[in-house]
Amino acid sequence: MAGDACCLRMFFPHLAELLVEEVTDHGDYVLVTAHTEGGPAPCRACGTFSSRVHGRYRRLLHDLPAAGRPVLIALTVRRLTCQNPACPVRTFAEPVPGLTRRYARRTKLLRRLLELMALALAGRAASRLLERLGVRVGRDTLIGLVRALPDPEIGQSPCSGSTISPRNAGTLTPPC
Repeated sequence: MAGDACCLRMFFPHLAELLVEEVTDHGDYVLVTAHTEGGPAPCRACGTFSSRVHGRYRRLLHDLPAAGRPVLIALTVRRLTCQNPACPVRTFAEPVPGLTRRYARRTKLLRRLLELMALALAGRAASRLLERLGVRVGRDTLIGLVRALPDPEIGQSPCSGSTISPRNAGTLTPPC
């Protein structure tokens, strides 16, 4: 069992904050069943720490593929009750920092991969390549992820951080 934990930390370092119950091979995908550790967590509205459990629910997150197969994380998260009577939020979901955001169905690592592929290859080509890698995503989803990215600062080169002046605006810059 100690060898299994070592392999999990090596191949899934972003799951280090979770307690992994089991990893199941379902043939065309891998299912990782996990839950949070269960300590006190801060309220998202007021920041008051609470450990009073209101309930639990399961989230299904898509993660980076492993060996060309999709990885799904069945994550059980606690709903906690805020102890601050002045707080407008009565219950809140336990945050899982580093793994996902509120309402997200993908891990941060998978989202970043999708953003980078969409920026490099655009929608249709990125969608085809990602499917070969084990991630099924539509071209419209990829374009939506690119549109959601913040705009780069004006005057900054995306590679070197140097400013673009009118003198060198028409010249080609070396690849990053």
